[in-house]
Amino acid sequence: MKTITSIICVFVPFYMLSQWTDMTREEYGKFIHEMDKKMSQSESISYQAKQSFFKSADSQDTLNAMLFSFHYQHELGILNMHQFNTLLVQDSTVSVRIDSTEHMVIIQEPNLELMQMNPNRNFSEFYQSGAQAQRIKSGNETIYKVQFDTLAMYSMMKMWVNSKGEITKYSLVAGRPIFDSDSEEEQYIYPRMDVSLFKIKRGKEVSANGLFKPIFFFTDNTFSTLKEEYGDFEIWDARPSNKTK
Repeated sequence: MKTITSIICVFVPFYMLSQWTDMTREEYGKFIHEMDKKMSQSESISYQAKQSFFKSADSQDTLNAMLFSFHYQHELGILNMHQFNTLLVQDSTVSVRIDSTEHMVIIQEPNLELMQMNPNRNFSEFYQSGAQAQRIKSGNETIYKVQFDTLAMYSMMKMWVNSKGEITKYSLVAGRPIFDSDSEEEQYIYPRMDVSLFKIKRGKEVSANGLFKPIFFFTDNTFSTLKEEYGDFEIWDARPSNKTK
């Protein structure tokens, strides 16, 4: 009997710690605001990510998976993003996108928000909605879950945050049905996307090694002629100050 009592005493606290805890929408909004404040601090950051796609919220069978990398060096003011077959390279004056699939080099004005990392979120609609927020402790991480209103863009979102306050994973489930073109039968699904982040580095941990500058792909700073190895690529200059080529 004493043995059983001991087991129960150990199990009950663990069980209680493993329960989802309700959060008000305002509490969740405040948490996200604090996360944004950390991210908006001017410092270098780099990470890699894996995007995985599933047919449903509970499915474990991966339909497709893709890798993504983000490398921003604050002192140099240079950003490199690599996703699918596209490499984005930008500084404070110009953005160059190398599309290896279409063999295109697209020159644009830079999207400075990508480097400032200062998202401008408006939570007013979220606060007035019927969304439900919860959190749960899992090892060294805390998982946050939001279930949104019917017919919202997403039905559910989960976010894993480590002890450093870094997002290590997030998951989004579609809120509207999508026709399953791969199925032999006519059916609609609510697919899920998981994004896992790893090799996260911040501040002085972020090296400038391997970073491309926008000028790297061109013969000079006019951005009009590509280097020989990119000779079969077409240039499209979409900057307002230049004519489309």
